[in-house]
Amino acid sequence: MLQVFLQVQTDGIFGTETENALRTFQKNTNQLADGICGRNSWMAIAVHMRENTYAGY
Repeated sequence: MLQVFLQVQTDGIFGTETENALRTFQKNTNQLADGICGRNSWMAIAVHMRENTYAGY
């Protein structure tokens, strides 16, 4: 799910590409860019998805 959100190769492996994309997302959302997808990162992902999804109502 994280790789799909970050638009990187979805291979199920948390490699360099995924880590770099996560760090970029963390920087862009004013988080500590540590490359660890913890609680704060998941919350920022949820907010981003909610704010950027058209619900159609």
